[in-house]
Amino acid sequence: MGRHICAAFTAEGSEVLATARRHAPRVAAHRFRSLDVAGSTSEELARVLLVMAAGLPAETIREQRGEVHSRGADWIQVVTSRAARLLGWRPRFTIGESMRAMCETVDADQSLPARHFA
Repeated sequence: MGRHICAAFTAEGSEVLATARRHAPRVAAHRFRSLDVAGSTSEELARVLLVMAAGLPAETIREQRGEVHSRGADWIQVVTSRAARLLGWRPRFTIGESMRAMCETVDADQSLPARHFA
């Protein structure tokens, strides 16, 4: 993972213990969620971000496809590298903050508890 991704996870309450090019052995004292950023599909990464933003365990998140009521449709992808390189621009919000804000705009039967991904 890059430093900016580690920083985003840390800002959301996750503790990033290490980054590696290959799977590390499990350590009994800690719970780990393996995330292969380079080898994952965009859909897999989006699911991890959704779970983090919702603050719920992964098994409680169910995706229901239907009509989209968002100007951004059902998929949003933003590449900011050019703005960063040419203008020195940096996002004001972490990925997790953006995902949580998107989740909060959707009407839900009940509000989601404020929990962090671990």
